[in-house]
Amino acid sequence: MHKQQIFALFSDSWMLSDCDRKHPSVTHKPWADSTLPEPFHENTRNTLYFDGRVEVVAVD
Repeated sequence: MHKQQIFALFSDSWMLSDCDRKHPSVTHKPWADSTLPEPFHENTRNTLYFDGRVEVVAVD
């Protein structure tokens, strides 16, 4: 795999995101009840990517 392909994988993959019950990675998890029912920032989530950037991502 070329360095450019590896960097592309890091820039598309998130490492950390705001967590709430509507987040697709939280739904149906046993610990989901421990999270907020709605996104903390109303209709956005802060997301940290493996390439080091942080983005505000709209909630679908």
